Amino acid sequence: MNGDKPKPESLTVNTEENNNEPKEEEPKGIFEKIGDRISSVFKRINETCTAVKEKLASTWESIKQKKDDTTEKVNDILRIVKDEGNQEFVKFVWEQLKYLLRKLKPKKGHLNAHFGMDDPETTGKIAMYLAVAYGLLGIDMNIQPDFEQKIIEGELYLKGRLQLVTIVIIAVRLYMNKHFKRIVLKREL
Repeated sequence: MNGDKPKPESLTVNTEENNNEPKEEEPKGIFEKIGDRISSVFKRINETCTAVKEKLASTWESIKQKKDDTTEKVNDILRIVKDEGNQEFVKFVWEQLKYLLRKLKPKKGHLNAHFGMDDPETTGKIAMYLAVAYGLLGIDMNIQPDFEQKIIEGELYLKGRLQLVTIVIIAVRLYMNKHFKRIVLKREL
């Protein structure tokens, strides 16, 4: 040992285990890229289908709830109307409604209409409703349905009058009716 310092032993370090830096990924082949893209497309389609399914389910539940509520209300109204004790009230309301319609009916008028919708069925239904209105209103009508093109044009002239007194009279008659107070206002007499 001549005074030389001992040489440090060379250390071999495994760079794969100790290196914390991310490895450089090997470039993907064209088939892997296509596979990844197809996979991401199917994932998006699956997510969209799931969202649509959930939306449809919630909409269906909402529709069923509204149907049940409406059915319940209609059944309640029918039960009230069909009750023998309420028949007198139903007749009274019907008479007041007829009185109001007689007062609302125009004295003079005419209608010139040329119309057509997207489909002939809708055009036919509108023509049917206008024919019924002709029978009820008794005004002159010139109706020209067009089953081939979408068009709405026309002219309407109505002359009549509605006095506020008529509506007030009907409202007072209803309010003073003992059945109205019992059924609608839910007061006992």
